Amino acid sequence: MPRFKSSKPSLIGIALVALGMLCGCSQEPVARDIDQRQALEIVALLNSQGLGAELSKERQGYVVKVRKSVFPQAVALINDSKLPGEAKMSFRQLVGEQGIIPSSREVESLRLDHALAVEIEDILENHAAVASARVVVRLNSRAEGAAVGASVVVQERPGSKASTGELAPLVLAAVPGLARENLQISVTPMLPDPRTAAELGKVYQDGKVLSVPLAPFLFWRVPEASLASIVVTFVGVLVLALLVGMLVGYALAVYRHARTVVSSDVPEGVPLLSLKMERHKKSILKVKD
Repeated sequence: MPRFKSSKPSLIGIALVALGMLCGCSQEPVARDIDQRQALEIVALLNSQGLGAELSKERQGYVVKVRKSVFPQAVALINDSKLPGEAKMSFRQLVGEQGIIPSSREVESLRLDHALAVEIEDILENHAAVASARVVVRLNSRAEGAAVGASVVVQERPGSKASTGELAPLVLAAVPGLARENLQISVTPMLPDPRTAAELGKVYQDGKVLSVPLAPFLFWRVPEASLASIVVTFVGVLVLALLVGMLVGYALAVYRHARTVVSSDVPEGVPLLSLKMERHKKSILKVKD
């Protein structure tokens, strides 16, 4: 009977490859020691490009992590987008006694105006249609006899529409003595990414852009949510093909071995069919006896 080598090493190898594919999602930090606002900006950017970023909090601040396999793309994307942006100081940090700006009457007026502008930016950025806002206020630092003024520049979120009619009351309510004619608001859309939808891992449905996080698999990039099922299916097909190949090989080896045994008992020059008929006749005669 033919002997075959154990297939355990092959099965173990396949299992290790599958485990490596499933566990190849070890993460690497791309930004750390940043505030929550900066971290959320980076996470939103990376997730919109299909890189699957995650946010966590550490003692020194927030950290953003991605899979090691997409680390280079994530770093390049963050640098191209000039993130993280500068950390904003809170209103309390700006106007507190330990503020970073030295005290003087003029500087104190500028600091108060800047602190008020930061507070208004936070208010505007809580609007559903506003991605970012920059505000300049002239209240305490205005020249004598000059009117209170404010300038606002707003970037809209993709797919949203921010109207000055909705934003103006928010600013007017936050700045004492500000008249509507002295408030200037500019609303601009966010610039689209110049790369193609295929590169960003996006699909279109009913005219809307849906982000699809992608993950590397062999020579392709597949939807991250389907990675585990694709790996299991792939490994299952490999194991099934291996088992079928083993069975076919075993059957073929047994058949060849049987032919070899039979052929070795046949005298040279005697047809195999004649030999089989002769043996069949002998078996019938034995039964009759």
